[in-house]
Amino acid sequence: MLHLVGHAFSKITLFFAVGSIYVGAHRTAASELRGIGRRMPWTMAAFTLGALSIIGMPPTVGFLAKYFLFLGAAEAGQWIIIVVLAGSTLLSAGYYLRVLRTAFSDAATLVPSGGAGDEHQLPDRSVNESSALIIVPMAITAAMTVLLSVGAGPLLKLIRAAAG
Repeated sequence: MLHLVGHAFSKITLFFAVGSIYVGAHRTAASELRGIGRRMPWTMAAFTLGALSIIGMPPTVGFLAKYFLFLGAAEAGQWIIIVVLAGSTLLSAGYYLRVLRTAFSDAATLVPSGGAGDEHQLPDRSVNESSALIIVPMAITAAMTVLLSVGAGPLLKLIRAAAG
């Protein structure tokens, strides 16, 4: 249950961030995000938390949930589950860390508006942080990926009680 709730908050954060990128930068491909982290810091901070949670990195709920999944699988002797969890973690890391590296790469490579260059470079003036109507809900879901981890005790008690 913790994994389902945590994954839901992590994934909705990523969806919100992608929507914010589309609204603020009109970009739809990860290859078009070079330097966007400096132009859209709130959006990319939320994206980073969502991505780290999906990967299973601390201090996010994804870490705590994967820890319990790995622990449960090991205690049950389900080694194939451990292999699948490890594989999915590595695949997620490979994808999301690549996007983050591109997004936080040197913004000096941005092409000035009207300038010639690689079609994957962002024109300087075409990127703006999204409005508060987009940023605030995204920030709340991003914060929940951390709060669910550090405040997992009460949530786990609630899950245990519901499970009977």
